[in-house]
Amino acid sequence: MADTPHDALHHLFREDPSLFTRTMSRALGVEFPRVEAVSWLDTDVTEVKNIERQVDTILWAETDQGPHIIAVEPQTGRDEQKRRSWIWYIAYLLNKYQAQVSLLVLTPKETTARWARKPIPVGLPDRPTLLLQPFVIGPSDVEPVHDLETAKADVVYAVFAALARRLESDIEKSLSVLAEALDSFDEETAQFWAEYTEAGLGEGCTREFWRNIMTTMPYKYPSQMRLMGREEGREEGREEGRLEGEIGALLVVLEGRGIALSEPDRERIETCTDAELLRTWLSRAATAADAEELFADE
Repeated sequence: MADTPHDALHHLFREDPSLFTRTMSRALGVEFPRVEAVSWLDTDVTEVKNIERQVDTILWAETDQGPHIIAVEPQTGRDEQKRRSWIWYIAYLLNKYQAQVSLLVLTPKETTARWARKPIPVGLPDRPTLLLQPFVIGPSDVEPVHDLETAKADVVYAVFAALARRLESDIEKSLSVLAEALDSFDEETAQFWAEYTEAGLGEGCTREFWRNIMTTMPYKYPSQMRLMGREEGREEGREEGRLEGEIGALLVVLEGRGIALSEPDRERIETCTDAELLRTWLSRAATAADAEELFADE
């Protein structure tokens, strides 16, 4: 299971290796040779011990035109050193496995996609010895999956599309359709992809929107997010109860000692959400002569 947006984009191709050909066709209009079998290779392309290099995902595809290697690299921002490392990846894999190699770069940012699409020349500018041109898929290359039947027909691609477009303005519609599509699968499958999506969305309001769907909508599949949401709700309820108890006790002590409170002072106490501060005030309430002394140094 992937646990970051970066990992989620390339791990999808491990969960469903044939996703590569569907993605190339749907996103880029590129017809890859017919794949007969797919497996994934060791991602370590280290040759010299003091220089470590790792490709995110490497697929070995048996096609009707012979074996083909696909290196999949998510990229969140510009990194010239990383672009140069792609040249190493291709050369190393070509020599080690004696098979043709394609590089697929994935990014949720259109500016990064434009940068990654630029050919990488090696040698003279007007006569390069090598010219690397990776396949690049950015958010504008991926059609959002807003149709329920389309999402049900290829739920892995629907997850990929949602993660690839997670920074786009229409992501909430895609996530709503995906959640409903998952409800048509068995509980184990639906739960796996629900949690995979949650990890792939990263921190922020989009993940919170997905979590809200998982914790509030009556889908039949259980989800760790739903259980987590319930637990967080119970913990929040317990914390609110503790705060209310502290506030109530403080007001009772102040009233019993005849200490007058202005409306702003009472509101300050009743809206306080700092349990430690409330306990400090409660301790002072036993000896304070007035409200000013109660709130001293606060």
